[in-house]
Amino acid sequence: MANGRDEDILLNRIRQVQSFKEIEPSEYTMPGGFAEQLAKSERKMKTAQLRKFFTKVKNIERGLKGKKEELDQATKDELYLIIPELAYAVGRDELVTRRFFNIVTTVIKDKLKSVDDFRNFSRFMTALVAYKKAYEKGGR
Repeated sequence: MANGRDEDILLNRIRQVQSFKEIEPSEYTMPGGFAEQLAKSERKMKTAQLRKFFTKVKNIERGLKGKKEELDQATKDELYLIIPELAYAVGRDELVTRRFFNIVTTVIKDKLKSVDDFRNFSRFMTALVAYKKAYEKGGR
């Protein structure tokens, strides 16, 4: 099982980039990558809660179809509204873990500047949901 050290590696990697598009998909999609590490270490977090958040991310992404520029203020506002929802889920018997909250909050506040950043974040969330489901079903 992963430990706080894995969190430091992931959070430090996120903090060292200017924007989320700088994190290569191979860093999070491959076995042993960030998405798998997070899914494995956050066993307490239920897939249903993760999917609830993931659905919001995918709905925002659909609204960005065909766009390639910086995120507009309306999109940023939609993203910012996710943060208090995650905080509420943390407070409800950690339906979402504090670690997940910290990682996602850091990304939303500081690393999503362009449509490309957001699309890369959406791919990260897709990988996370997939790995989480695999672990929930007793995989690896």
